[in-house]
Amino acid sequence: MRNVLWSGCRRLRKADGAYADLRGRCRDRARRRGCAKRGPSGSFAGRWEFPGGKIEPGETAQAALEREIAEELACSVHVGAELTTTTHDYDFGVVTLTTFWCELIEGTPQLMEHAEVRWCTPRELEDLDWAPADVPAVRLIVAGASA
Repeated sequence: MRNVLWSGCRRLRKADGAYADLRGRCRDRARRRGCAKRGPSGSFAGRWEFPGGKIEPGETAQAALEREIAEELACSVHVGAELTTTTHDYDFGVVTLTTFWCELIEGTPQLMEHAEVRWCTPRELEDLDWAPADVPAVRLIVAGASA
């Protein structure tokens, strides 16, 4: 059995009403979930997230997720079923986060943009300091959601 990760896509509506699309991820053979600690600069520095970034024009959420995981963690995934979509208001805009289950198909996550990558049981996820938009997905995982 291959390692399994879980991931998401984010859509940001800025205060001026313009949209920018973003994203995130986590799970291994031991059913631990992978997550990443944001680097020391930028919004929510030091908080945990399911990593991601911008969806480029003309790109699907799934293709963007595959690309961003390759860029941010130097590994490859197959994007699977959607777990949830949630929206969070930040002072810089509104983030809509769609989370997908993904399978790690090649590589081991590397620290390209994050301070740390960690594999956690669902219970251990509760103990991390999460970026607010990721909290609803974390709660679903802790409650037992599965692909």
